[in-house]
Order: sequence, then C-alpha cells, then structure tokens
Amino acid sequence: MRPFVANNMMYSNQQQQQREARSCTKWTPIFVANLVAIIIIGLALSDVFYDLEKNNCMMTYMYPNYFEIPVRNRTNPQSRYRLHLYREGGLYSSMNTTQAVQRLQGVPVLFIPGNAGCYKQVRSVAAESTRLGPSIAERPYVQTTAQAHKPKLPPPSPPPPPFLPYPNSLDFFTIDFIEELSALNGHVLARQTEYVNDCIDEILALYREANQQQLLSYPPPTSVILLGHSMGGLVARATVTLPNYTPGSVETIFMLNSPTRAGPIFIQRSIADFYHNTNTFWVDEFAKLNVYHDHHISSSSSSSSSYSMSATDDSLAAAESSAPTRADCPPVPVSALANMTIVSICGGHRDTLIRSELASLDGLVPSSHGLSILTTSMPEVWLEADHECILWCNQMLVAMLRGMLALPDTMTKQNTRPQDERMRIIRDQLYSGIPDAIGILPPPSESDDLDGAEDGLGDGTVPNTIELGDRVEDNPILDACAKRASKIRSQPESSFADYASTREVILFDLATSPDSDSFAMVTSIPTQIDQATTSSLPSTQPTGTVRAKAPFKVVLFTSSFAYGLDVTHHIVGLPASPSSSRTFRDSPPASTFINISPSILTGYRYVVASVPAMLASKHYMIYAQFYNESDASVSLDGVTTRQSYTFPIDHPLIIKFAVTTHHKHFPFLVNIDRIHREKETTLPPYFLPVTYQYTPQIMLEEKFTLNASNTKIKFHQSSSDVSYVIAFLDPATPYSISVSVDWRGTVGRLFRAYASSVGGMTVGLFLLIQVAQLNRWKRMDEYPHLMVALRDVLRTYAPLALVLVPVLGMLAPILWPLRLIGKLLVQFFYLDANMDKFMMEQMPPYWVIPGLFIGAIAILSFIGLVTWVLFLAVQQVRIRPSPAPPCSVESMQGSCLPSWPMFVVMVVVMVSVHSVIALLVFNVWMLLRSSHSDTKLRHYQHTVFVMYILCALYSFTEVILWVKNLPYTWLIWDGMEPAVLVMILHIWLAMRQVYTRMPQALLVVLFVCAGYVMTVGLVLSYRAFDALLVGSASMTACHLLSLKVKNN
Repeated sequence: MRPFVANNMMYSNQQQQQREARSCTKWTPIFVANLVAIIIIGLALSDVFYDLEKNNCMMTYMYPNYFEIPVRNRTNPQSRYRLHLYREGGLYSSMNTTQAVQRLQGVPVLFIPGNAGCYKQVRSVAAESTRLGPSIAERPYVQTTAQAHKPKLPPPSPPPPPFLPYPNSLDFFTIDFIEELSALNGHVLARQTEYVNDCIDEILALYREANQQQLLSYPPPTSVILLGHSMGGLVARATVTLPNYTPGSVETIFMLNSPTRAGPIFIQRSIADFYHNTNTFWVDEFAKLNVYHDHHISSSSSSSSSYSMSATDDSLAAAESSAPTRADCPPVPVSALANMTIVSICGGHRDTLIRSELASLDGLVPSSHGLSILTTSMPEVWLEADHECILWCNQMLVAMLRGMLALPDTMTKQNTRPQDERMRIIRDQLYSGIPDAIGILPPPSESDDLDGAEDGLGDGTVPNTIELGDRVEDNPILDACAKRASKIRSQPESSFADYASTREVILFDLATSPDSDSFAMVTSIPTQIDQATTSSLPSTQPTGTVRAKAPFKVVLFTSSFAYGLDVTHHIVGLPASPSSSRTFRDSPPASTFINISPSILTGYRYVVASVPAMLASKHYMIYAQFYNESDASVSLDGVTTRQSYTFPIDHPLIIKFAVTTHHKHFPFLVNIDRIHREKETTLPPYFLPVTYQYTPQIMLEEKFTLNASNTKIKFHQSSSDVSYVIAFLDPATPYSISVSVDWRGTVGRLFRAYASSVGGMTVGLFLLIQVAQLNRWKRMDEYPHLMVALRDVLRTYAPLALVLVPVLGMLAPILWPLRLIGKLLVQFFYLDANMDKFMMEQMPPYWVIPGLFIGAIAILSFIGLVTWVLFLAVQQVRIRPSPAPPCSVESMQGSCLPSWPMFVVMVVVMVSVHSVIALLVFNVWMLLRSSHSDTKLRHYQHTVFVMYILCALYSFTEVILWVKNLPYTWLIWDGMEPAVLVMILHIWLAMRQVYTRMPQALLVVLFVCAGYVMTVGLVLSYRAFDALLVGSASMTACHLLSLKVKNN
C-alpha cells in the first residue's frame, strides 16, 4: 500500500502544480499589457517633454501701466470681467484713466487671454509695439521726471530696432477674465465671448469721444484688431456668431497657439457645442463667398513685392474678368466674413499643451482670407515657442508686430485697407519665401527672370523672343557691379572656398563648369548688421520684405555684360548659430545662403558676388559652386526602412530630399556623418551641416536645424504632395546620410494625438467587464472579482483584436477609396450633432485601437487593484457591531443602512454643496460600509465603487469650476443633480443586495453602451459619462424591480 499512497500523493502534487501554473498563465495577458503600457508611456513622455529643442527666445522688457475702463453698456450687468487699457513707459505712471483715454489715437488692439490666463500677459507684445511704433514720445526707456524716481529697469535685450515709419501706432486693451478655466466649460466661453463684444463697442465709443476732443484730421476707427492666446483665439473667432456683435467691428484676428479646429479633449458637451457652432458658422459664411484656395504659396519678386497668386488664382481671376456683368448674374449672398482677415500662429513641438495641427485653418478659412503659420517658418524667428513663451518671445513678437503696424492705411491711419491688401501685407511680413529662393516651388508668374537665354558662350546677341533683364548701362547698381567685376574678368572661378576671405568681388564663370545648371553659395555674412555698413548698398527690394537686408550683392550677367539681373533678393538668412557651431577651422558659422535655380540661371554666364570693403576687411567664410540639379536631388518614396546615401568630395552644396508621401505621426531621422577614410587626411568642414524641411500645405511649415548631425524630421501635417528635406553640406567634406523611421518619436506623436481617447476606451472596457460579471453570475450564480472578469474579457476579445487589425491592414488598400462612405456612415450613426468633420479628424485610426486597448487595461488594472486594497483595509480596520445583523443578499435590514428619510436629508445636503462631491461622499460611504461576510456582494460593491470613481473623474471639471468660482458666487444648481441622484440611489441600493432580477435586456444595454463609447467616446469624452449614466440607470431599475418582486 505504501508505494500506491506515495504515487497517489505525487500525482496530487503534480495536479496542484499544474493548476497553479495554469492559474498564473491566465494572468499573463494582464501582466504583458501593463508592461507594454509602462514602456509606451515612458517612451512617449521622453519624446514629448524631454526631447525638445532648447528655448532660444529672448525676453521682452517693459514698464507697464494698466488703466481700468468701465464698460457702460453690458449685455450681462452681473458680469465680473474687467476691461483695461495698457500704456507703456513712465509718462503714464502719473496719469489717471481719463487722461490716458483722452490720448487715444492709434489702432485699437484687444488682447483676449486664454484658459486661466491673466490680463497682464499683454505687457510683452504691447511694450514691443511701442518700441517699434512711430510715437517716439511713448517709446520705452525714455527717461522722464516721473520715471527718474522709479527703480532702474534692466536694459532691454535685444536692443530696440531702429525707428520705422509705420502709418500709426497700436493701442492695446486687455480683458481680465479673473483667470477662469475656459477650456473646461463651454458656458464660460460663451460668457467671455459676449463680454468681448461689449468691450469692442466700448472701445470704439472711446475713440469717437477722443477723436472729437483732440480734433484729429483722420476719422476714428470702425473696427478692433483681436489678439487671442490659446482659448482666447477661439473666443475671438466666436465674437461674430453672437447676437450682440456689431457688424464690421472685427475685421482682423491674430491667434497665438489657439486650438481652432478642435479642442485637445471634449470633457463636457458644452465645449463641443461651442466648437461645433463656431466652426459651422465660419464654414457656412465662407461658403457664401464661393472662394477657392490653393495649397501652395509663392512670393513675388516684382518691384511691388506683392503676394502673387497661384495658377489656380490666376485662372479664377481670368474667369472673373470674362464673367458677365453684375446685372446678368444672380444675387450673391452677403457673407458676414467677407472682409475678415485671420492669422493663426502656432509654436511647434515645444507647445506640449496644444498640438500645432489643431491651430490650422485648413477647411475653416480659405487662403484668400486666412494664414496659418508655425513660428519656425517666420523670418528672423526660426524657432519653436511653448504655450506661454509665445507671449513674450521677442523674436516672434517683433515679426508679428511688423505685420500689425503695417496694416493701417496711410490716409485714415486706421485698419481700413481692403481685405486682399491686408492679407498681402501680412503674407509679405510673415512668409519667408525660402521655397521660392531654393527652387522647390515653380517661379512666380510675375518674375523678372529670363524665360529664354542669351547664349553664355556667344557674342551677346539676344533673340527678340527672349524677355531680357535690365541693361547694365541703365541700372546704376548693375553698372557698379559690372565695373568691379571687369577688373577680375580674366580670373573667373568655377567654385570658391575660403574660411577667412577678404575679397570684395568674386567672379564665377558658368563656362568653367559646362555640365552645371545651378549655382549655390553659403557665407558667414549675417543679414542683421549696422545701418552704416549697408548705406552704400541700395536695395532693389521695397521696404518690408524680409530679404531686403542682404549686406552684399549677387548679380547675373550675360557674356557681354550688356544685360544683368540682380538676384540679391534670393539671399536668405539662416537662424543665428551659437558659438558651438564653429568648425575646427575656427571659421564663423553659416549665416546666409543663395540658390540660383536653372530657370533663373539659364541665359546668363557670370555670377558676381560683391562684398562691401568694410565687411571684407573683417574676414568672412564663403563657399560657392556650380552644380547640376539632377545630381542634388534624391527621391524618397516614403520612409519605411533605413536608407543610406554616400556623397563623396565635390558633391553639391545643396542636397534636396523629395519625400513623396509622409504621415504626420511617423517622423523620421536624418543622420549626417562625416566619412573618415584611412590613409587620407580629411580637413575639417568649412561649415557644419544645416537642414531645412518644408511641406507645401495650407499651414506654412518650415524649419531649420543647425549643426544637423542628427536631425529629427517631424511634420505637423500629413501630405500626399512632395515635401522636402534639404541639407546644406560642405562640398569639400565627404558625407554619409541615412534616413530611418524615428520609432520613439512615432510613439510620442501618437501618444500626444490620441492619449485623450484612452478614457473612452477604458469606460467601454469597464462596461464589457460588467457584462462578463453579470453573465457569469447568471450562469454560475457567482459574481466574479473585477480583475477576474478583466482576465476573462481579455481571453475573449484579445484574440479577436489580434486577428482583426492585421486583416484590416491587408484590406486597407481596397477599403481606402471607401473611406468617405465610411465617414458618412459613422456620422449617420453617431447620434451626436457635434461630430462634424473637424472632430472626425481626431478619430483614432484602426491600427491605434490595440494601443488604446492596452492603455485601458493598464488603467483598469491600477484602479481595480488600488480600490480593492482599500476594501481589504476597511474590512480589517472597521469595528463590526455585534448585535446588528450584517448587510447581505438575504437580509433587507441592518444597522449599516439609514432610513429613507435620513437618506433623503443626506442627499439634499450633499447636492446643495455640489452634486459630484455628493457622489464621492456616498461612494466613500459604501466603501466604509461594504459587506464583509458576503463575497458576492462585496465584489459587486467593489465594481460599483470603481464605476462611480470613473464617473467622478469625468465630471470632476465641474468641481474645479465650482471651487474656482467660490470667491464670487455659490451655485446651488450645477445641472448634474438628476444624473447624480440616479447614481446615489444605485449606490444606496447596492449596499442592500445584488439584484436578483436581471433581464437579458440589461446585458444588451451595457454591451451597446460599450460599443458606442468605444467609437464616439474616443473623440467626445463626455459620451463616456453618458454611457456610465445609462448603465447606472439600468442597474437601478433592476434593483427596484428586485425589491418589488421580493416584497410581493
């Protein structure tokens, strides 16, 4: 018998070990999902918050004075908001409000702060406008009697630019919204918008009064320029939609880091309503104008420096000129936005609060009325700015204010120019023109370049069919350059390189490089230099263009020097480089470059670079060469695998990588490495690599990267058109360039774009867990633990997801043409009027769903374990009363439950404070009074506790707003009382028993709610709360039905 007993015990031990192994194996998916979620969050946070460019913005200094302006005619007399006038300098420190208002004579600008923004945030832009504006008496840092007794201010950095003759100055007003959290509630946005319209009417009335008192020769303003930051930009756009808006009072809007397309998260329905109503109004009003826009922007190189229209605009203009007269045409509906000009400026990847793609005006405003631009695309800025930094970044403020100050009409001194002229001025100031200068866009139709060519090797005769440049003898600039070049005509260059050059004139001859068709040159001569240095170099560009400050000349000549073309306006200044960008030759960094494309160079033989003697005496770095454009072009048909390219010595100075298609969520890396070969001595480069990226979309997106040994190319917009990554490389140094996908950047981009959708997926997964719990209770008469049900759901749905996603990936090319039909079907079944096309853009693609599912598993695992530990801790600490029976399924009584009247009194008291606080209090009460004897009831109470923790998280913004407004008012009714009363009733009933009557319809309702919140709730987060409310009401109904059946 003993061998048999031993064998039986061994067999039992093996069975026990196998059961334990199977039990551990069941939990493997949850462990793996949590591990993957931790890795994803770590990679994403490192990319979003730590892998950022250094903040190179310079501070703006000011001497602020604020004067409160009473708004006499308010739509809402109970409004607590305040209007202030900003004045700069010690001149106003001793004035009162009346005296300051009487001096109003500039162009009114109203600053609208964003979420929790302070009205004093206007001080940087207002101080800089005073420094740039024409009123010398009001410029800062002018010592006055009142200022002499003030503490001495630090010197401004950078020093004030020279005085510019703008038509008029800017008067800045600002609104105190008492730092309300406007991003959390749409009703707050509506109140702010209503007050902004009241302020606009008050400001215009003040100018009419001041104009009569000062007897000015020009009329008072009829409109106010709006400057909105963050949510303030959305408020500025919404002003034209309200009934108290005065038509024509707003014609120009500037927005800084404003989420104009959609919010980062729609936690409340009121926010989605506000966005939907505002965007719908703008789209419908511009549809009345029947305007069309092109994706490409090109700058004109004509003497007028006007913004040239694209081919599409030219064809429209021709069609309009040949159209019938107004009498023959049907009446065109009048649009409220016909005279509107709007500019959206976003800060790039440094803005971790608002994704820059949300600030694009694509689809909202046609390019004829609006401009979206990144700060990395603005001339003389070229850097990223975070969400708050954009308000004090001196480089960005100067660039934007130059556009604002140029808007007033020279006659009326106010913002009365026609809409197209205002748009042209803004584009001239903010558009860099680099795509045209490099040659990655077709030349503008109004260019003075030669279409044909004089034979560079002939006798100088030109056919009559060729459009010529200027005659040298008729142009003093060309004549001076030709005389200087004639002295070295016998010493032409095909390429030139020197890191300490002192030459004043360099002559390049295309005949020395007959296979070339383009010319490129990089120098260390900066564009920002003293005025005295450039006084002897007259510019062919009009004042206001960003390329008019080139300190040297580049001119093209025919072989006989009879005709010439000044191409100095093609010179582009590079961003300022730090001292670390110097090479081992100790040469200064590259500061300017010029590229002459074949369409311009054709027909000319000589390129003359003329440098003033004062600059030449200071030694400068220069590298110039002729090259063949075909050798400098590399085509990238999407970046999916690592691709490497080698460029030996004498490679083109400019390498153009044309990316045919790219997705904004898949950035890629460009590694530029010097090639070090054995037995060869490679000299250090003349200048370090520089990269430039550009995508031809509605939102102007350009970016320079200095010292670009490892460049991360991140676009904010997807494009099916050709985008460009251009590398400026020293031709004397061999390089190896590799292009690969930046997987960490991809994780970071996806995390920023769709992290808010994890909440909807979490609620949907929780509802599926409840379905699994109730289904198991119905079949096996046991209510499983939340984590056990989560494990069962994973075993059921995870294989389906793993199979479905690859199948959808394989069918994507087939289903892609049907995407529009799919969107229409989604919009038909979404059952939410706010789900417009702009919100549909925020819908996660199918291949992101597994990541959201993993995130939801991690969140529910964390909440489930933490709350269960709380339940166990309460069970250990709580003192159990011995005489009273415990609460159980069988017992309907117990000392743990209050009577009905006491329950009603508690509900009234708690709801009068705030409904969400009442929900939390009752939830904690259930935790403290949870069952300790009935495992099934305890598991059910734990699930209900987690359910209302999720509800409280989705409605906690209401508590934040309530606490924020406590110093001003006590809100008795917050609008959530009916929903919270249903949830509190469910908690009270869940403390009594698990309902014994469960219709099959409950499982259907929960399953439908889970599917709904996993689709629509991924974008409209407030739908997750609605789904939980429907589940709560259904369960409460089952509880009441069970009580009725038991009482009977």
